[in-house]
Amino acid sequence: LGTVNLNSKEGLLKLSSALQGKSFVNSFGPSAEDKIIYDALKQVPRSNLKGFPAVVAYFGTLSQFSEEVRNLWM
Repeated sequence: LGTVNLNSKEGLLKLSSALQGKSFVNSFGPSAEDKIIYDALKQVPRSNLKGFPAVVAYFGTLSQFSEEVRNLWM
């Protein structure tokens, strides 16, 4: 995915595109990049995610894992 500003519409569009047909950014399982993106998304106001259902679903999926588990993702 590279560096994106998830506080911008363009960044959310890029993430949404990267998630098409996938539950995680790079694979069928969570990775360190997913944790980085999750941590960044925690700072984004939920109202900014309106219109990005794939990003909302992705954030919801990652939220199901505990912080301890997310810290183990490689």
